[in-house]
Amino acid sequence: MPLEDDFCDIIKKARIGQGLSVGDVARIAQREYHSTGAGRLPARSY
Repeated sequence: MPLEDDFCDIIKKARIGQGLSVGDVARIAQREYHSTGAGRLPARSY
């Protein structure tokens, strides 16, 4: 079984265990992505 399948199974089980919908997980992931600065472009240095 590829690693991707294992990861998807883990996320699915965690999501179901927490009673979250796919949309809930997407909103949480998007909020975390933007709050950590990962969504920002790096500053240009010359």
